Amino acid sequence: MNIKPILTGKLNKVDNRFYTLMGHTGDIENLSFAEYSVLKKMDGFRTMQDISDETNIPIDNVDKIYRSFNGNKKVSNLHNWNKIKWCKRCQVHFAGERCELCNEKGKKIMFSPPCDPFIAFSKERKFILNVLQDKFNVLLPENTLFLVNNGVYNNIFFWEVEYCGEIVLKMEFIGAKQDTWKYTLMVKKEMIRNEDYLFNQETKALLCRASRNHMEKITKKSVAIIAETSTFFVDKPLLYFSAGKESMVIYNLLKKANISANIITVITGVEFPEDIYFMKEMKQIIDKDEMFKYYFYEENGNKIIEALNTKKKLSAKEPWCRVDFKRKLKNRGTEEIYCGKDFVAYEGSRWYENDFRRRHPIVNFISDYNHQVWVHPLAEWTSYELWIYTFQQNLMVNPLYYKGFQRTTCWLCPVVNPFHLYCSQEQYQDLWKMLKGCELDAFGDDKTKDLPF
Repeated sequence: MNIKPILTGKLNKVDNRFYTLMGHTGDIENLSFAEYSVLKKMDGFRTMQDISDETNIPIDNVDKIYRSFNGNKKVSNLHNWNKIKWCKRCQVHFAGERCELCNEKGKKIMFSPPCDPFIAFSKERKFILNVLQDKFNVLLPENTLFLVNNGVYNNIFFWEVEYCGEIVLKMEFIGAKQDTWKYTLMVKKEMIRNEDYLFNQETKALLCRASRNHMEKITKKSVAIIAETSTFFVDKPLLYFSAGKESMVIYNLLKKANISANIITVITGVEFPEDIYFMKEMKQIIDKDEMFKYYFYEENGNKIIEALNTKKKLSAKEPWCRVDFKRKLKNRGTEEIYCGKDFVAYEGSRWYENDFRRRHPIVNFISDYNHQVWVHPLAEWTSYELWIYTFQQNLMVNPLYYKGFQRTTCWLCPVVNPFHLYCSQEQYQDLWKMLKGCELDAFGDDKTKDLPF
């Protein structure tokens, strides 16, 4: 029973009397308390035996519960949830059933949840190379290609660093300071050989060719989702556009689907300066496209800084910044655009990002966002697939990705990997001087992983 089941549906407890599980298609199952207790433990880290030991439920019953919900977008096996493979023959990563260069099945790379590897760009790559050299005396070329899986377990962010088909390094970001971070070599040092697997234009082209048909397949599905859902209401759909990799891809998919849409960007004023500049650059481009009408709402950030300096705390457990500022700005904008009419809103959440987003149905009703149905066309995509699509389509890339930030978010957001905060504080010291003795608190207890981020 070494299977590690991973919950992909949404569990809910209603009045301590009813327990439910909703799948990705929105279908709902009624659960017994025992089923609820077992499913809640299926996080992709625990084995069947672990779950049995922790719940005092016989392992055969745990297995029965797993099998009763497996295969219908409610529960999966961690092996099946992982998508990215390594072709030893071609020395290349790929997504899909087979390497499209040689038709080999390849080796699936077994990441921990969320199983969402990104391609390390310059800042992350330099950090990884320095750790390998300084801590383990492992020397690799400056432009080595790494895949990095960013996860959270026991309230601690971690990276799993993959190189040439093997997870070679685990980093645990314990606390905000670098001197408390923990590094573990996951293979024998002798196994990490210089394979000359470099991140350059030639390798980008190779990666794209190795997954070409697979990318065409998932692209067609996402375009079909957009084409279908765009007909739900009379008014044009809306794209929430942050200029991050997800919204850049959805913008491109709307063009492929030939769907006219409204686009809204909201700037609260505490975004990174490069992020704001890039959003305004994209606005100039999109404004010239007759298929889209762009709405741009911008504030200077003073109110958020003032509120934080008064409250002295910004926490994942109480995301008042999102509720009091970002959500209000979005709702003000959509009210002006749609004047109380119902509409479809496209948003870039993906199942592979984290525990919370893994539970979203593709078509989703969001509380506190008025008159709108949210649709997630990229729900099934991994970060790796987004980057391959970006390379294939030659999409513009937000410069923040090259500065150590895998999320284009606020420079003071606490619900990010501590490496992200370290990069923010290192590169934007003048911004951080505006905060007066404030505490940033992200993952503090077991309930935090259930919070939206």
